[in-house]
Amino acid sequence: MKLKILSVDFPLEGQGIENASFWDAPSFSDYDAVIIDPLLLSAIWSKKIQPDSDGTRWSYSHSDGGFGRYIKDFFDRRMKEIELLANVTGGILVCIIRQIGPSLNLTSHQYNKDKKSSVNRYSWFPNSMLYPYHYLPVERFGESINLIDKKHSFSQYITALGQHIFHEAIVGGKVVEIVKPFATNKVGEFIGCEVPFKKGKIILLPPLKEIDRPKLSGIFIDCIRKNLHWNEPLAKPTWLPKYSLANEKPIKSEIDSLKEREKEIKKFIDEQEKKMFRLEMVKSLLYEQGKHGLEPSC
Repeated sequence: MKLKILSVDFPLEGQGIENASFWDAPSFSDYDAVIIDPLLLSAIWSKKIQPDSDGTRWSYSHSDGGFGRYIKDFFDRRMKEIELLANVTGGILVCIIRQIGPSLNLTSHQYNKDKKSSVNRYSWFPNSMLYPYHYLPVERFGESINLIDKKHSFSQYITALGQHIFHEAIVGGKVVEIVKPFATNKVGEFIGCEVPFKKGKIILLPPLKEIDRPKLSGIFIDCIRKNLHWNEPLAKPTWLPKYSLANEKPIKSEIDSLKEREKEIKKFIDEQEKKMFRLEMVKSLLYEQGKHGLEPSC
């Protein structure tokens, strides 16, 4: 079965992967897995609307030409698509954990600020996930990583990319038993975890400082296939032969050299054993008895 992956504002490459922006992508529910980096989502209003003197941004329905309503309706649409992805197909949503970022306040008029609603980078997230557990990220910068579940299907993301991983936020809110963390920071806060959602799952991952796209794409394909149980865990990921560590080549060369010497030594030992066998045959003449050099039967 062909795996269909949609990567949203997080360019990847590989068989079965499609790339699109949050605002232009096809329906999320048309895929087996959706990968989203929400970093750019707030740009649509932060570039268009200047903040007030207190730093807040406002969109007033009486004068914004439907801009605020468009944002709210589009987020609601994506939310519904994620619910269908999880509940109907048992698919996976993979989200890179970012800060909430600049919010946009929505109201009818500047005189009605007490009757507002707000949107942020996570307003497309399923409501049943955000509440009552409030899985909104909490700002926490750092680079410490502690892999606590090596058997998790996405542990490969941590082990293969650890030197490029950082965190600008952790999974905040009420921690419940259904959450399955597989990576934490130094003080035990979740920076990588799995949360069951209806028939599917939501995977939350820390971001990367730099991206080797072919390698990253291969990692995501392997992790998603394992998580969906489309194949048995691979002994070695498909991308691994293309990469080597700093000391790997000299060590491999030394091993190959020792194996060659081992073959030569074994050949030499075989030759010497044959010579020894012939000498033992000669020595046996000193003690063998009988007409034909055989021991007599008793």
